[in-house]
Amino acid sequence: MGPSGSGKSTLLHVAALLDPPSSGSVWLDGTCLSAADGTGLDDDARSLFRLRRLGFVHQTYPMVVALTPLENVMLPAEYAGMDRAAARTRAVDLLARVGLASHANRDVRTLSGGERQRVAIARALVNRPVAVFADEPTAALDTTTGAQVLDLLFAESRASGAALVLATHDPTVAARADHLLRLSGGRLG
Repeated sequence: MGPSGSGKSTLLHVAALLDPPSSGSVWLDGTCLSAADGTGLDDDARSLFRLRRLGFVHQTYPMVVALTPLENVMLPAEYAGMDRAAARTRAVDLLARVGLASHANRDVRTLSGGERQRVAIARALVNRPVAVFADEPTAALDTTTGAQVLDLLFAESRASGAALVLATHDPTVAARADHLLRLSGGRLG
């Protein structure tokens, strides 16, 4: 938790292997994944690890505009080697759980910001990751939808044993966490 500009997004990006650390290293299960000195997994291995074992919900929830919401959620599952039918079943279930079953085949450009964010959350969960990183996951959602999305993120992570790492400035969101770390000026306090 921390105010805007405190380094929350940067920390999540480094931990989720989206950006390299400027110092130190990122480890999981006894394996160095990325390090400032260049050790750790090579680019291809990091990308594959991220695809198969990590989920990420960006603040901007990017989508492939040529694909439907259903196809956007299926995409990482298929890239990770999941059978197309299984990927579809999982994606349909997740879209229903985030309240978007009726939007599965819409043009993503017609979705509201909150709807796009819920599609992004479903996509982050599709591969049953060991860790889900969520950068302000409820920022574009109303209170009721935000609570439902948090319920889904917490339930899925607990059911699968995945770690859920949330970055937020919202005390209501932070209050749901098992552990709270405060970030200020790029430093954990």
